[in-house]
Amino acid sequence: MACKFPDGTVQTTAVTLSTTPLLGARVLYDGTNNQFIPQSTETSISFTDVVYDSSSFFSTLNPTRFTVPSDGIYTIEANISVDPGLFSPSRTTLSIRKNGSEFLATTSANDFSNVVRISCVNVLSAGDYVEAVFFHNSSSPAPMVLGDTGTRTQLTHFTITRLGSL
Repeated sequence: MACKFPDGTVQTTAVTLSTTPLLGARVLYDGTNNQFIPQSTETSISFTDVVYDSSSFFSTLNPTRFTVPSDGIYTIEANISVDPGLFSPSRTTLSIRKNGSEFLATTSANDFSNVVRISCVNVLSAGDYVEAVFFHNSSSPAPMVLGDTGTRTQLTHFTITRLGSL
């Protein structure tokens, strides 16, 4: 299978999409326990509420991560909402990190937004895990991650979906 782009280039390597239902998971932070982000520290966000999980990606034993059950191409999305309070950083960063050390995607801002979103598509292997990691360099009090507190508006969520195999 080949894909022809508007500029005339052709890509002959293609992704084989699965004919089985998509595998994936979506978790939320429900806001029941305050989750503060310390200054100048890469902090993995903990999640508390499972919206769906088709293949045991999520475990409450490791509430900051999704563990990949099978090799494939995955889309990963994180949406983090924080209460700024007196928070006034000169830089915030949200990243998706693989296996505790490799950053798959990072977005940074030199001003503050109380909602930060990132997504990426990556090849992952069975046993790999991914986390949403937040960082700020504010000298003000640490911001608190906002949860859904029963509204299920999904302010702070983390999603993974297997798109197919190579």
